[in-house]
Amino acid sequence: MFRSRPSQLVEFHKAHGHQIPNNALDMAQLLEEVTGNVAWLKSRYDEVLAWLESRGHAYMLPSH
Repeated sequence: MFRSRPSQLVEFHKAHGHQIPNNALDMAQLLEEVTGNVAWLKSRYDEVLAWLESRGHAYMLPSH
């Protein structure tokens, strides 16, 4: 679940990165940021889920 979206970005970059060379650095930075965000969410998933549940927003995150 957590890896599906970043891997889609990586595959897109591999397939189409050569077509957008001016944006290569932006894409690399985006991939790094997304990977970091996913790692943060994964390491704190239960805490974030509890916080969202306490505020009635648990629907914002997929369940385990």
